[in-house]
Amino acid sequence: MYDIISRRKLFYLVSGAIILVGLISLATRGLNLGIDFTSGSLLQLQFDREVTVAEIYEVLSSDEVEALGVTKSSVRVSGDRRTAMVTINPISRAAEAELLDVIANTIGAVELLSSDRVDPIVGGELVRKAIIALALSAVGILVYVSLRFEPRFAGAGVMALIHDVLVVLTVFSVFQVEVNSPFIAGILTVIGYSINATIVVFDRIRENMAKGLTNSLEELANISVNQTLKRCLYTSLTTAFTAGALHFLGAASIRDLTLSFLIGLVAGTYSSTCVAAGMWLDLREWSQRRAVAAR
Repeated sequence: MYDIISRRKLFYLVSGAIILVGLISLATRGLNLGIDFTSGSLLQLQFDREVTVAEIYEVLSSDEVEALGVTKSSVRVSGDRRTAMVTINPISRAAEAELLDVIANTIGAVELLSSDRVDPIVGGELVRKAIIALALSAVGILVYVSLRFEPRFAGAGVMALIHDVLVVLTVFSVFQVEVNSPFIAGILTVIGYSINATIVVFDRIRENMAKGLTNSLEELANISVNQTLKRCLYTSLTTAFTAGALHFLGAASIRDLTLSFLIGLVAGTYSSTCVAAGMWLDLREWSQRRAVAAR
């Protein structure tokens, strides 16, 4: 049996160090916001043949296109693989026309169906709604876990979720990975996955408490974590294989989603097994000390 709970202070220090680096990076460098959150041009292109995201990206990353002022881009291809939505940083109309000529010369005949400007207000609205979704998720989790278990479980679970989100933001900020709208979906997916793994650990703690397995809460928490450890690791590994395959072999347009999910998956597995139960134990012991002091 692994002695995880007694080392919880070490795990807190590791998590705190990572998050501190992330907060400093966010304060000094911020996030590398993509066109979905800034401004740019949205081009809807119609091709005479089926095309892939990789083909279009190859053209957009060429020296010839960069000379036109295209420094950021995102590409989504429709189901019939003949229509593509290309978002680029703002360039002049003349440069857009030259860009179409480069695409036509490289890929084949292409028709511009529409050209619209992406307003940064749209990105701001997306961020606002994402924050609201995160807040509502946290409140819902607090209420549900408080009713199903106890408030200390709910508090520990939400703190573990915040930990996971901050770890993902840290990696994206430190390495300046571009953040686009699929990143938001990845964060929300991480929250759902992480709380599921944490609830499994909490449920085992509650079962062992009901059985009166031991009088030591630390030993009980440690036993419970060890009983669920293999299940948590196996589930995370099988999920990571699928998400990894999608990230490395799937379309480039979903890599923001899969990357944020993979990072969150690692952080969530770590927090569920090494952090959440320890937080619950510390919250419970703190409550007991307060109750004794109040007498």
